[in-house]
Amino acid sequence: MADIFGRDPQDYKHLQAVQRTGGDIDQHLQARATAAPWSGRHAKHDFDVKAQQIVRAEAESQAIGYMTNNLQAIQSAVDEVLYVTDRLTEFVPLAMDIPEGAESYAYKIEDMAGEGAYIARSGEDVPTASAWQRIDAVVLDYAGISAEWTIEDIRLSAQGGFPLQTKTIEAAVRGALNHMERVAFTGKTAKKDGATV
Repeated sequence: MADIFGRDPQDYKHLQAVQRTGGDIDQHLQARATAAPWSGRHAKHDFDVKAQQIVRAEAESQAIGYMTNNLQAIQSAVDEVLYVTDRLTEFVPLAMDIPEGAESYAYKIEDMAGEGAYIARSGEDVPTASAWQRIDAVVLDYAGISAEWTIEDIRLSAQGGFPLQTKTIEAAVRGALNHMERVAFTGKTAKKDGATV
């Protein structure tokens, strides 16, 4: 069966990528549902939505189930736009648990050293191993991009059949991702006050 868009898991590129890397699509969808901002009693993206709706007996549960499945299908469509073009997460782990409005972020670094070696029978020359941890704090800065167009742009796009709003938003998303990649891969970028990160 398929979801409300008539698509199977193989029709979504980000789910294909999960499968190619040896991941389990069902576990991925459950994790996405659990991590969603509106989660709680939230169901994962249902690819058997039509069959389940036939089985449901009460009108209330059918309406709630249909709404939930629609939201999950829409979320997968959003993932298709955002995460297929987002290469940053393939190279750099991102901390997504930082609260909105935080001015700094501290994280724990754990390290260890040591290697075994042949030793004398007495054991006097045995090498040692050690482990330690430290807290590293960084200042958080804000970055952004704005999507804008003029009335003249709207007139011209209407004449040429150009989806101005959609393309401008896509350009803004791509511009934001490009900035994040530049900061992640180079480690610094110029700020408005002349300082560098």
